[in-house]
Amino acid sequence: MKNCKPLLRASAIGICTLLASHSIADVASGITYNNNVNCPSNEAQPDEEGVIYGTDDIDRQYLNIYKAPGDGPKPVFLYSHQNGAAACDVSDQQKQVVNGEGYTIVSWESHTLLETPDELSDAWADANLVMEYLRANAAAFNIDMNNIIVAGRSRGSAASWKLAHSGDPAVKGLYMTQALPDQVWALPEVWDPKADVTENSKPIHFSYNPPEPDIDYDQHDPRRGYDIIDVYDSLGIGDRTSIELGIPKLDLYNYFPTFLASLETSSPNVFSDDFSDGVLDPSYTIYEGTWRDHNYWQALRSKYNTSVAIIVNGETSLTDYTVSARLRTHTPQTGAKWETAGLVARMSDHNDYYEAYVKTDGVLMVKSVRNGSKTTLLNTATGVNPNEEYELSLSLQGSQIEVSVNGTSIAVINDTTHTSGQAGVKAEYCKCLFDDLVIAPL
Repeated sequence: MKNCKPLLRASAIGICTLLASHSIADVASGITYNNNVNCPSNEAQPDEEGVIYGTDDIDRQYLNIYKAPGDGPKPVFLYSHQNGAAACDVSDQQKQVVNGEGYTIVSWESHTLLETPDELSDAWADANLVMEYLRANAAAFNIDMNNIIVAGRSRGSAASWKLAHSGDPAVKGLYMTQALPDQVWALPEVWDPKADVTENSKPIHFSYNPPEPDIDYDQHDPRRGYDIIDVYDSLGIGDRTSIELGIPKLDLYNYFPTFLASLETSSPNVFSDDFSDGVLDPSYTIYEGTWRDHNYWQALRSKYNTSVAIIVNGETSLTDYTVSARLRTHTPQTGAKWETAGLVARMSDHNDYYEAYVKTDGVLMVKSVRNGSKTTLLNTATGVNPNEEYELSLSLQGSQIEVSVNGTSIAVINDTTHTSGQAGVKAEYCKCLFDDLVIAPL
């Protein structure tokens, strides 16, 4: 990276924004990472050690897995260690606390030391690579990749910071210890962690060993945690923050059960996108078609497609929620009655979901798609012209599906075909525009 200079050594972090391009390893389960190094006896012993997740450098791109006991997919504590340590840096106490809450620890490796801008850029890219690899192999590791706490200690807080604030709906919270050491803040014109915090940032907890802020005897100044909390406060989301000081280093993870309890009582997450930045959010799942967050229209646009185009967001485990959007069939083909812009809900895969749309003749349709076969649940005239912008919403609670157009309830349908899944929009043989997508759990 030409215009970025390294900062300090040993515990220094330099930052640039260019992310390297890597690819995941094409394996379905653990590979023993040898390199003549195993986890030392004074650390917790992983169930699967040295699982290779990337193809660039197996001495760097590996992870260790500490499995929570019991049946069923386990939520993930995605942990990145401090400078100079390695993926083995999980203490018996940390493992006991986190596994005791039913979370599997995935301790991931990148560059052991972050000393240059390129190395931090690699770490940011590696964090995304880890997520991609774990999602591809979730069944093999018995993990729930829709329920993740991003955790980092010192160096690890910087390595995972971009992922933690990416808006990925699978990330439920951030647990950061000795977070954002002084070196992180050395080049604010290059990277300022405060700038990554948005009103959609997830709940965050800080634990620090120093007992007070504004210190000069430890690079892990708690003031840095308070700086982030100040941003949360300024955005009106200060109730999502917590911090504790003067914690013995072995006890930095003891607050985790309390943090989880706070997540259970907090307001449910709401995903929304007004498509104003021209960049398609990476948290979307695209099942079919070509989609673009269009700068000119400041809306989501689908191109003409040979069949259908579907894009969704939210958790696959979501059951009761409202999904709404403003829709328009833009420059329709003359006489093409089958062109539609609509919503999808409780989508478990591209062949199983509910859909709702207004046809070009103004008829509102709600259908259940099961194994690719469609069943009509509602067919009623609305007087809406779908070539002009209108709002459509579906509220799903248990077996009831309420469908509304322009804020007016049209019908309540009872159907039990689909019980959970993601939500989003669908275009069928349609050059369509979508705006103000909201997925709000009930």
